[in-house]
Amino acid sequence: MTAGPGRRAVALLVMSAVVVVAVLIAGVSLGRTLALPGDVGPMTRLADWGRANHLSFVVNRVDRR
Repeated sequence: MTAGPGRRAVALLVMSAVVVVAVLIAGVSLGRTLALPGDVGPMTRLADWGRANHLSFVVNRVDRR
């Protein structure tokens, strides 16, 4: 029971669409955060965005370096 070429193409298309939508959502969210007014630097805003979006484990690991 292997998937034929048509099924693989559809599965690849669906997976690609999901990745594109996820990147667009994250990009818009991050872009809005970076465009906020104020004198805070982009690295601080990026860290705040990461923490607000449940990426604290990544931000903390980068902060330690």
